[in-house]
Amino acid sequence: MFKKLLKGVFALGILFMLNNPAQAFYTDMNENHWAYQSIKFLTEVGVVVGYPDGTYKPDIPVTRAEFASMAIKALGQEDASVTQDIHFSDVDKSFWAYDIIRKAVYFDLIPDAEGQRFRPYESVTRAEAITIAVNALTTQQISEQRAQEIIEKSYEDYTQMPAWFLIAAGKAQLLDLIIVMPGNEGKLEADRPANRAEVAAILYKMMQEAKLNPNAKLAESMQKRTAEIKRAVFREGQRRDCYWYYSCRLYIPYSDGNSCRVTNF
Repeated sequence: MFKKLLKGVFALGILFMLNNPAQAFYTDMNENHWAYQSIKFLTEVGVVVGYPDGTYKPDIPVTRAEFASMAIKALGQEDASVTQDIHFSDVDKSFWAYDIIRKAVYFDLIPDAEGQRFRPYESVTRAEAITIAVNALTTQQISEQRAQEIIEKSYEDYTQMPAWFLIAAGKAQLLDLIIVMPGNEGKLEADRPANRAEVAAILYKMMQEAKLNPNAKLAESMQKRTAEIKRAVFREGQRRDCYWYYSCRLYIPYSDGNSCRVTNF
C-alpha cells in the first residue's frame, strides 16, 4: 500500500512538472522528440544541462566521466560525504570528476580495481550506461541462462553484446531500462556510444525504479537524509519547490506565515 502511495505521489509530481514548463528550454528540441519528456524533466531537476547556445544536442555522445556525474546527480548523492579513495590509474585527485567517480564507486555503481583505467574521456556505451542504472537498484537475481532467454527474445543482435553485460542486460529488460530509439527496434547495440537523449531516458527510468528499490548503500543514504529533513524547520524565506524524489519534501507554511513544516514522500 505504501509503495502504491509513493508511486502515486511521484506520478502527480511528474504531471505537475510536465504541465509547468521551465522558463527556458532547448532550441533544437520540441515536444515531438522521442526523449523530450525525459530530457525536460532531468533539466528541471538539474541532472542535465544544455549548451550556452541554448541547444541540448541530443544526438552527441556522453563521456564516462559526464555520465558518472549525471548518475550521481540523478540519485541525489552529489552532496554525499565519501572519504574512501579510488584506484584508477588515469584519474587523480586533480581531475574535475574525481569526487563524483569516487561516489559512483562507493555507491556500487561502478567497480574499482587497483591499477585499472576508468577512461573518463571515452564515450559511455549503451551497455555501460544501462549497467550503472541496474547497479543503482536492488534487483532480483537471475542466472545467465535466464538472462540469455530474456535478451534473445527481444534483440536480434544479442550475440554481439559483451559477455560481462549479459546479467545486467537481462535485469534491465525485466525492469524496462533498455532504451531503444525509434527506428532501431529489435537492436540492443550494446557497444554503441550512448547519446545524450538515450542517457536522459535511461536515467529517468533509473530514477523511477530507485525511488522504491535503491541498492543498499543508496537506501542507507536516503534514510539518513530523510531523518535530517524531518528535524529541520525552514523559514518562509527559504522555501523552494521540490522536483526531485529522494527525500523529496513539501514545504507547507504554518498559519503564521513565517515558517514551514516539512513533509517527506
